[in-house]
Amino acid sequence: MNAAQAREFLSAASACDAGSDYSGPRELVDALAPVLPGAEWEFAFRGGDSAALRLGLLVCGDSAAGRAVLARALDVDEEALAGAPAARRPWVDAAWDLKAGHWTAVESARADARGTIVRALKPKAGPARRLAARPFSAKAFPEPVSSALAAFDALCPVAEVQSVPGRPGWTLALARPLAWPLLLRCDLSAAFAPRAAQLSLLLRDARVVALDFDGEALWARLVG
Repeated sequence: MNAAQAREFLSAASACDAGSDYSGPRELVDALAPVLPGAEWEFAFRGGDSAALRLGLLVCGDSAAGRAVLARALDVDEEALAGAPAARRPWVDAAWDLKAGHWTAVESARADARGTIVRALKPKAGPARRLAARPFSAKAFPEPVSSALAAFDALCPVAEVQSVPGRPGWTLALARPLAWPLLLRCDLSAAFAPRAAQLSLLLRDARVVALDFDGEALWARLVG
């Protein structure tokens, strides 16, 4: 999503969810638009948790002005954002608490000659870790996850599995974006069942690009 699409999406989400605070994501999109006019955004929703929203910034090239705005808005170290953005992950991935109204976690991903470096910046800075990526195989997961992922891959091919050493969970990067309504045909969509009606209203034109498992719950990452 570009800045205009992201604003439109956040306005619609706020209107459908009057008890939640979307101010942080809206302010971040507005602040970045003048200095990174070509920036693209993605959103991530956590299955079963209506209080969690992640905002991912996809951008081409490195920008000192963009780093400065991001560092101020997210209260992170500006130098930690230096470097070329990664190709298959958001340059900055920030989690917003819709009930408490503050950023709870921020992660950066940058590219180097050997691949992708991921680093947690909030709630506290962590060490830089090299992202591991491998071809998808359902057999690499324990049951019953293995069977569910095999069925999912048959309907929605997975390009690769990403993981960060020392952290729980994994990411399934899809081979091609999947329309949100088509995800609801899959068994994995059960994680989003408690919010399916609300999310379907917001995401009817959105496309899923990846699924993240954070060790506790499944997230769907979407673009416009």
